[in-house]
Amino acid sequence: YTFGSTKRISPEAPVPVLNVTHEEVRIGGAGNVASNLAALDQEVILLSRIGDDISGLEIKKLCQSQGISSDFLVIDKTYMTPTKVRLIASSQQMVRIDYEVQNSLPKKTEDEVLNTLAKVLPTIDVIAISDYAKWMVTERVLEIIFTFAREKQIPVITDPKGTDFKKY
Repeated sequence: YTFGSTKRISPEAPVPVLNVTHEEVRIGGAGNVASNLAALDQEVILLSRIGDDISGLEIKKLCQSQGISSDFLVIDKTYMTPTKVRLIASSQQMVRIDYEVQNSLPKKTEDEVLNTLAKVLPTIDVIAISDYAKWMVTERVLEIIFTFAREKQIPVITDPKGTDFKKY
C-alpha cells in the first residue's frame, strides 16, 4: 500500500500526482486469513506456494513477524508470487497494479504440497481453506484434506473464490 495525497494533475497526462507519505507491506490472499487468525491469538500454520522471488521472501518475513509458521510454504520456481500495489490518496484507492502470472499448480509442486500436507495435518485441530483462485487448491489437495478431516473429525472452513463450488 502506498499512501499519500493529491493536490495537482500531472503535466504529462491527465492523472493525479500522488505525493507519497508512507508505505505498508501486508500479506494478502490466504495469508491475510492466516494473519487475522494469528491476531486472534491462534496458532497458525500457513501452507501455500510462493515463488522463488523477493515477494515470496517478503511473505516469509511477514509470517514470522506475525507469529505465523512459514515452515510449510512450498517454493515453486515456476511461479511468480502475486504482488498487488495499491495507490491510495485520502482514503481512496486510485489504482491497483497487479504483478501476477496466472498458471496452474505443476504436478511436481502439487506432489510437494501433498507431501507437506501429510506432515502438517496430524498436528492441527482446524483446517481453513482459503482459495483465492491461485490454483493452489486442486481436487487432489482437497481430497486429501477432506478425507483426513472426516477420519479425525476435524472441522474444515472454506472460503472459496469463483463460481464452481462442486469440488468443495
